[in-house]
Amino acid sequence: MTEILRQLIAGSAAAVCLAVLATRSDFVFWFNLIISAAIGLGTYFTIPKKRSPREIEVAPGITQDRLDA
Repeated sequence: MTEILRQLIAGSAAAVCLAVLATRSDFVFWFNLIISAAIGLGTYFTIPKKRSPREIEVAPGITQDRLDA
């Protein structure tokens, strides 16, 4: 998954969370904002990065770059 798509998904999750909390809860706005930021960061770090073929291990501890060298 590309970096921009990860950021878009995480930002959308945080925005939806903030909208739901702002309309459905009796919490203070700043508390809603903190919860939404935590959900956005959690979503961002949960989605795996796209690794290049050169970073994938062909054997335990050996990447394609080390094998080529």
